[in-house]
Amino acid sequence: MAVLENGVLRKLEIMPPQKRSTVGNIYLGKVTKVLPGMDAAFIDYGAEKNGFLHRDEIPSFQLKKK
Repeated sequence: MAVLENGVLRKLEIMPPQKRSTVGNIYLGKVTKVLPGMDAAFIDYGAEKNGFLHRDEIPSFQLKKK
């Protein structure tokens, strides 16, 4: 993260590789657990912990809701 004020760098934070966010990335994964009451699932995408995927984040569900 960089903070600029009038074109001058005031703050710079660099995340170590193991701490980088995976939010927004695209992965191939496998559903490991479905939570019907929460309209969600846990996805094994190769990280240390499984990812959480809510139904509203799946484009095919978003199209059906409209």
